[in-house]
Amino acid sequence: MKVVPTVKQSIIPVALLVIATALATPASAVITTFASFTAPTADSFVFTNTGTATSGFVLSPTPANVTFNYTTGISNGYGPANTPIAARMTFSATVNGFGTVVGPFTEQPLQNIVMSINAVTPVNGMTNLLSFTAATGTAFGRTGSGAFSLTIDTGLGNTLVYNSAFVAFPNSVERELNFGFTSSVPTFQLAGASGSSYLRSLNADGNGNFAADPQPIAVMVPEAGTIALTATGLMLLGGMVLRRRK
Repeated sequence: MKVVPTVKQSIIPVALLVIATALATPASAVITTFASFTAPTADSFVFTNTGTATSGFVLSPTPANVTFNYTTGISNGYGPANTPIAARMTFSATVNGFGTVVGPFTEQPLQNIVMSINAVTPVNGMTNLLSFTAATGTAFGRTGSGAFSLTIDTGLGNTLVYNSAFVAFPNSVERELNFGFTSSVPTFQLAGASGSSYLRSLNADGNGNFAADPQPIAVMVPEAGTIALTATGLMLLGGMVLRRRK
């Protein structure tokens, strides 16, 4: 006699297979933007083509005045998320070989990319809002455009190390930054032929976003009054211990 499986008997193995597949599939990365900056000084990002491998980006003036904020709920002594923080920024990068033209786009490889953003007003003597080092990156944009970008993503094989006095990055599996440049003068293109020249000298405005997975956690920064109160309490406690010993 042929046994015909019921609908219930057919669904159960399928459901178990779906659950097993879901458990075996790793969760996708969730990159969270945790901070950003804007540079109010026009044409503050400067690329200088020296005709040699010393060509690269700097900020002018340096350090440049920028507005920084933590975009997630990070308690840091400056206020809630998105509180504007007056800061000073340094940034530099050198070319990593010649630029290339791919279709309508231009790419300029970069290396030794370094940035630091320090608060104008310290919190308990600390000013390092965010700094990073990256081994390589690429300036990318449409040839002849006034806008281009710099993206560095560890998920794409780039090296990117964050550091901050106010946030920590435990168990960080992916880090990413995106700089957007606008109002480039002259426009974004190579100084010569593709594959044998560097990006031509230019000035541009800039802003940037910083992201990580998982998002960083706040490093608790006690207020100055809290530190003073704690110190006073410890002194009183020490005095009591000494009197008891006597």
